Amino acid sequence: SKVQKENFQPLYYQRNTNEGSYSVFNETYFKAEEGEIIMDLSNSENKDRQKTIAWQEDAFDLQTACYYARLLNFENAEMGEGYKFNIIIDGQLYTIPIRYEGKEFIELNEHLSFNCYRISTKVIEGTIFKSNQTIKIWVSDDGRNIPEKVEAPIKVGQVKAELTDYIEGK
Repeated sequence: SKVQKENFQPLYYQRNTNEGSYSVFNETYFKAEEGEIIMDLSNSENKDRQKTIAWQEDAFDLQTACYYARLLNFENAEMGEGYKFNIIIDGQLYTIPIRYEGKEFIELNEHLSFNCYRISTKVIEGTIFKSNQTIKIWVSDDGRNIPEKVEAPIKVGQVKAELTDYIEGK
């Protein structure tokens, strides 16, 4: 992903994925001046096609949306409060909800424990996720919103990611 530093406006996004015999190579160009978003899409099933949609100021690629979500302020959020993101994935525009689920103290190992905000989002059905599944995310409540833990159900089980170490003050 490439974004404008000042406002997190996406400029370019590339997805290059290989999952067994399935492969994807997509490029998305966010062209605010021209009023359009251009996508060059290619995968092992549908070779090389281009798609253009009208410019949307609040549309993100997946990577930029993850970083932008860290700017959300949960300090005074109420349980169940929601936020929405418009995300382009594989040539489609989706509206993804993010929901605040409260504060929680988590212990990752004997050396790492954090006060966190717990948030959740719905997944987009595809090659990895089934429909109507929820990803749970714990982010630090220290103003940095650092992802400490993520749990996501996938078609063949569940994925968990946890922070294992960090450098204080960085």
